[in-house]
Amino acid sequence: MKLCGEAGSVDQEAAKQKMIEFRLQLHETGVSNPKAIFNADETALFYQTIPYFMYTKDPSGEERGTSAMASKHRVTVLPCANACGDKLPVLVIGKSRSPRAFRGRQMPDSIVYESQKNAWVDRALAKSWFIKVFVPGKRKLLGSVEKAVLFWDNAKPHILDQAVLDSYPDIVVMFLPPNLTSIYQPMDAGIIAALKRRYKYLLIERTSKLLGQWEQIRAAAEGKTSGTKGLGDGHLACYCRRRGDALRQKRSSIASSKQFVCQVLSMTKVYL
Repeated sequence: MKLCGEAGSVDQEAAKQKMIEFRLQLHETGVSNPKAIFNADETALFYQTIPYFMYTKDPSGEERGTSAMASKHRVTVLPCANACGDKLPVLVIGKSRSPRAFRGRQMPDSIVYESQKNAWVDRALAKSWFIKVFVPGKRKLLGSVEKAVLFWDNAKPHILDQAVLDSYPDIVVMFLPPNLTSIYQPMDAGIIAALKRRYKYLLIERTSKLLGQWEQIRAAAEGKTSGTKGLGDGHLACYCRRRGDALRQKRSSIASSKQFVCQVLSMTKVYL
């Protein structure tokens, strides 16, 4: 068992009291339709890093593998879904404003790419995501009349200008109480972990198919411009188009998570 997360350091009794207050605030919005309750959260994706653990057929347990230094290449991924499992397009944030791998190609509708010098979510990107991704996605699912709630953690970049919020009266933005997201945020209850795990699976699957012809593929790709080579050219999935394809395929395979549905519905049990 691998121990991870920060939930063990949370004061459980204080957390329960804060969540009672949060549920009452949610009740006051008048939103009771699980389809209208959304959660979003960002996470770092080290897209070239392969798993640290491998299966072996050696019954003695003495077989030892080796690994290279972990890659530090990173993008930020921001998934969002409602309590019924309807998924909005995933926001992928990289450092390059116009990656070469995008030239002549179009990203799938389920992936939105943005750039930031540190590949982080800042206030400008949070505002852009809210207006260009969340609002259209919500209105596609529910229309512009039915009210919806978006709740996420209280990180500074998530705090939108009041003028922006006033422009969309059909959407209420709420913040989870501080220091409680590790145990009460649905995206942290296994959704993001499943997305990363399945991305890694696809990365390993694609790479393993090329192992037998690795040298030939790399030799054939020598004439290609740097920045346009992907897995098919003997390189790791190091450019955004490949990452987008992988995220799109694995995102669409994630069924409605029981943790997500149960956790969000537990917040609405006051008035269901």
